[in-house]
Parts: sequence; C-alpha cells; structure tokens
Amino acid sequence: RLVLVAPSPCFMNDGDYTGGFAREDIEGLIEFMEQNYLGWATQLAPTIVGQPAGETPTAELTQSFCRTDPKIARHFGRVTFLSDRRADVLATPQPSLVVQCSDDALAPVAVGEWMRDNMQDAKLDILPVTGHCPHMTAPDLTVSAIRRFLDAA
Repeated sequence: RLVLVAPSPCFMNDGDYTGGFAREDIEGLIEFMEQNYLGWATQLAPTIVGQPAGETPTAELTQSFCRTDPKIARHFGRVTFLSDRRADVLATPQPSLVVQCSDDALAPVAVGEWMRDNMQDAKLDILPVTGHCPHMTAPDLTVSAIRRFLDAA
C-alpha cells in the first residue's frame, strides 16, 4: 500500500491537467528564491502551511527553510516545481491513498482528483484543511485518513 500526503506529480498546468501554476509563476517563485532566499522562506511558509505567520506550524516550517542551505533548497525547488512525474503515477500498481487538503495553494483538489482517476487503484480522501502540510496542521485528521485506508485492507 502507498500513502501520498498532499502529493503533486506536476505543479504546472498542462492542457487539461491543473497542477496549480503556470510555468511563468513557477519561474517567478524560483527567481525570488534565488534572489532572496530568506525573504522567500518567510513569505512562502505561511502560504504552504495555510496558516498566518506566527502560528506554530508556520514558524516551524520557516525555521526549517532557514536552516537549509540555500543552494540545496534552490536546487530542490527547481527540481520539485519543474518536474513532471505523471507517467510514474500512471505506472503505480499498488493500492494507494491520496490525502488531499480542501484548500491547498500548492496542489489544488484537481491534482488529487487527477491522481485518483489515473492511478490503477487509488482512493482520494479530501481533508477539510487549509494548506499543503496536513501532517503538521491537522495530524489527527491525517492519521485517521491513513488508518481508515490501512484498516480497510
């Protein structure tokens, strides 16, 4: 069994596929990251977590970003945001759970629906959570979704 929490095989919109971002938007994010990494970390963490600055999960993610070597983070960001792994998703044979947040600025619900509809044996559980990190902001809901999936096996 495979559990994917807030996954996105491709962040870029492409034809009928809604990944969440136009390529120009992603290039802008990467350029901002390259020009001012700490500013990027401080501004983007609240969006990723889906909570205001100062909330514990937002502060934890910001601190994690700030502890990361900017060169490594920029490489990670470029690879993550510019990759297209949809073919890998199509080839996933094992029963899978896609845990999706109902309001995720990085991976819209359409991404989870695409994964459910295109994976060989996938279920989608949409949590009533804002942000891209339900394991940080709603761990009880995330664990419950995972347990329901595993218990049904």
